[in-house]
Amino acid sequence: MKEEYLHFIWKHKRLPFHLMRLTNGEEFQLKKTGKYNLESGPDFFDGEVIIDSVCWRGNIEIHIKSSDWNLHKHQFDKAYDNVILHVVYEHDKDIIVNDRVLPTIELKGVLHQEHYQNYLKKATTFSDFLCSTFFSEIDVIYLESMKEKALINRLNKKINFLEINSDNEVDFGQVLYQFLGRSFGMKVNSIPFQELTNTLSLKIIKRERKEFISSLILGTSGLLSVSNCDENQKNNWVFLKEKHSLSSMPTYIWKKKGLRPSGFPLIRLTQFSKILENFDFNTVFTYYDTPKMLSYFYVILDISSENELNINNFKMTKATKEMIILNCFVPFVWWFGTYKNDEIMKEKAIDVLHLLKPESNSIITKWNKIGVNIKNAYDSQALLEIYNEFCSQKKCLSCTVGNKIIKG
Repeated sequence: MKEEYLHFIWKHKRLPFHLMRLTNGEEFQLKKTGKYNLESGPDFFDGEVIIDSVCWRGNIEIHIKSSDWNLHKHQFDKAYDNVILHVVYEHDKDIIVNDRVLPTIELKGVLHQEHYQNYLKKATTFSDFLCSTFFSEIDVIYLESMKEKALINRLNKKINFLEINSDNEVDFGQVLYQFLGRSFGMKVNSIPFQELTNTLSLKIIKRERKEFISSLILGTSGLLSVSNCDENQKNNWVFLKEKHSLSSMPTYIWKKKGLRPSGFPLIRLTQFSKILENFDFNTVFTYYDTPKMLSYFYVILDISSENELNINNFKMTKATKEMIILNCFVPFVWWFGTYKNDEIMKEKAIDVLHLLKPESNSIITKWNKIGVNIKNAYDSQALLEIYNEFCSQKKCLSCTVGNKIIKG
């Protein structure tokens, strides 16, 4: 049995849940399988199950055997304390989490072995694009239409994390600060960065002198104690923590797995601190024309003139700056235009994407292989969304291109 197969059938709900019980005989009801996690930590985030009329919401972990939990040393990793359900092929051991037996379901007796064998045969030949054979026959207008829809959907998803209380006056600087934090976390650490910007408000940062900002950021992150910072910075944090009634985040929520050293949390936090020392979070740039706006973004992200922290280790590459523009400034301008009901401002956000180079990753490479011309970040962002939301999930009937092929 392969664990990735168990991930596959769980993600796609190819299981007779109505016939299944927990290993202790209790009934359960699955509400949400959770969001598939390809990084370190539990396999599925934010799942939801009902056990004995109680709704549990948290993470879900999948293993071949129950005992793999201990084999992988999850009992020593606090990232797994919020696991609410253990999904295993074979249950060979009760697992204790937070002084209670972890609810477990065993799949061994309910899996269709014929489906599994068929999966093994086709796993290496699955087509990323079911439409690839017919792609060249379709008028490009259908793909362009799909790209426009997908890009708008992607931009709207990027602003969904905001929790704006319509009863209160909105602090636009704080909102931009939250966007900037999430973007520095990239994909792996966006949630910890979001928690940091929620915990440490922009108002507190603006009250302090520049030389204290790094201590505030690293101290709040919880990583000051494991960094090579001097004692003066640590003493600053002791003072600032008391002054602003702050607390440190747990270190385990920051992830390094799969990251290059330049993307490690401590490096990103230090870069973030340097930006905060010089950026006033004035949102007047949203009224600039598109080329001037993009130039301004690069100015904000330029920390190459700072030397006191051996900046060669902390400076950002152009590719990193462009990723931050993609994940911070473009979504912010889109959100600002949405909030103000300003379609011209929303168009500016899209126009910036036309001026940026396309991303380079495995999904974009797949599009290149089937002959799709990718000219800029508008194209790459749209195609990433199409692949993730339609192609990888085989939702051809919901895709403009797939619909055209099927209907002829």
